Amino acid sequence: EGLNNGTMALVEAQPARQAVAAGGEARSGSATTEEDVQMFLQRGRAQLQSDPQTAYKMFKLASDLDPADGRATEAIREAEREIRAILQKGGVAGDRIPELAVPFQQLTDMALSPHEGFVLSRVNGAWDVKSIVKISPIKELEVLMIFDKFVKDGVIRLKPKKK
Repeated sequence: EGLNNGTMALVEAQPARQAVAAGGEARSGSATTEEDVQMFLQRGRAQLQSDPQTAYKMFKLASDLDPADGRATEAIREAEREIRAILQKGGVAGDRIPELAVPFQQLTDMALSPHEGFVLSRVNGAWDVKSIVKISPIKELEVLMIFDKFVKDGVIRLKPKKK
């Protein structure tokens, strides 16, 4: 069901094994990996225009399964271009200054990922997005996507830099 609605669950990787296909023939673990990569690429392509962030996640999963697959790498680049254009259009830009839009106490009740917590902990109303990206160990695009999520959730607002 997780694949159908776009959510995933992480499981511990199992050693390569023989799998029995519907026709009863055995196939190797690498054959199932190739099919999984293909499935994630297809799902990502289907969502690229309507939801590039979900497509990006699908492409990343495909790349994680087979890092040498150039199709996944190129698909990630394409999704990144789409996401950057949308974020730029939505006002998530390097020169904007994020500030909290909710009381600090409300933040302690939020369930945040480690990356979200790191980014949010750097929001001080003085540093611009570009400065926070620069000090972050997280990939630039992922930081920008976190800012976008926080804006959409009403956690922060992005104000223009004073000149």
